[in-house]
Amino acid sequence: MICRRALCWLIVVLAFAAPSVAEAQPRTAIGFEVVATHDLGARGMNAGLAIADACGYVGSRSGTQDVLILDLSDPRRPRTIGSLPHAPGSTPREVRASAELNLLIVMHYRLDPFSGAPNRLDLYDISDCRRPELRGRFDFGNAQPHEFFLWRDPSSRRQGRALAYVAMWGHTPNLRVIDVSDPTAPVEVASWDAGAIVGWPSRLHSLTVSRNGRRAYLADWDLGLMVLDTSGLARGRGDLTPQLLTPPEAWVQLPGGRLHSAVIAPGDEFVVTTQEIYGPGACPYGGVHIVSVEDPASPRVLSRFGIPENDPAACGTTATLDGAFTAHNPLVIGDLAFVSWYAGGLRAIDLRDPENPVAAGAFQPTPLASVAADDFTLGSYPVRMWSSPIIRDGLIYVVDIRNGLAILRYTGPRASRVADIEWAEGNAT
Repeated sequence: MICRRALCWLIVVLAFAAPSVAEAQPRTAIGFEVVATHDLGARGMNAGLAIADACGYVGSRSGTQDVLILDLSDPRRPRTIGSLPHAPGSTPREVRASAELNLLIVMHYRLDPFSGAPNRLDLYDISDCRRPELRGRFDFGNAQPHEFFLWRDPSSRRQGRALAYVAMWGHTPNLRVIDVSDPTAPVEVASWDAGAIVGWPSRLHSLTVSRNGRRAYLADWDLGLMVLDTSGLARGRGDLTPQLLTPPEAWVQLPGGRLHSAVIAPGDEFVVTTQEIYGPGACPYGGVHIVSVEDPASPRVLSRFGIPENDPAACGTTATLDGAFTAHNPLVIGDLAFVSWYAGGLRAIDLRDPENPVAAGAFQPTPLASVAADDFTLGSYPVRMWSSPIIRDGLIYVVDIRNGLAILRYTGPRASRVADIEWAEGNAT
């Protein structure tokens, strides 16, 4: 969600062009200025980012690392001030925070499906953001969550109401909606399952929900893009069960599959999708598609966009870099998008013409000399930009798995628009 002074929009995603493939140690800043970086103790395996008030929270891809607490009161000098304990064997990968609700949610899921490690949401009171206090938990049992979207009810009659839309990974039901309005007593209020329609388990990867809460845009790893009517959940009364608006024959299945994100853009006319495709033989890796959803019963692809390493003609050269040059998490503000792109760093794109997106900027951090732990399933290329970017007071905050936190000022086309934004994030309203 984006708050530009008194105006709030829900929006979404994309990506752009890469540095020269000849760079052995990538250090790219085109359309970006570095305000500060923080290596997060050079621990590596960093994951999701959440921000509330003067604090930041960084999750981990590991089952042995804590969630770090950062002091961001001076963006030029971020510092680590504490941590939240991990659950051994589970990755505290996804974090969401709301300063208005004094709420921090940490999602844990077990790395070994046959272990007894937990699959759960931990809910913290962050009235003092530096000292979160655990208030409650929601346990998924043996079902593994993957990502979640935090929706805050915009109605003045239902202040404080919040729902976590949780994407389950290969489990039934594959969408579970948890009411987290009372952190001491989270409760499941609705569920939905694409697998029941096709006859086999669905791997829902992620989703976004419109600001008014009436539509959900689902990115299913295998089955593609689909739209749900979530009006009942938005009202909070009557039948809360989501209703499918896109018939199975119209689900948007992109070449290569592995649909990661589907985020609605201004006007609810199109979504931006990302595909997470990487690994040996996977070149040209995953890019971005823009899909019209003016008619949710019949979505249609408007355009495709990738960075140079996504060009099939470059696969021979790109393979020598041994990196995961694939799109991941997006943020869109107005007609600009910022996308974490793993080895491709952070990308900015111009979305004024959704049928012809244009490159607007690129940033790659200077890699750390070494880290305590790393994920070499992503290759040896030492850039792994991963988190969903967040804008606070005109600055962009984003986390690299290996290299830590970067705080950036966008200086590319229409930079003044970004400078005026007080708050924007892509995985919560």
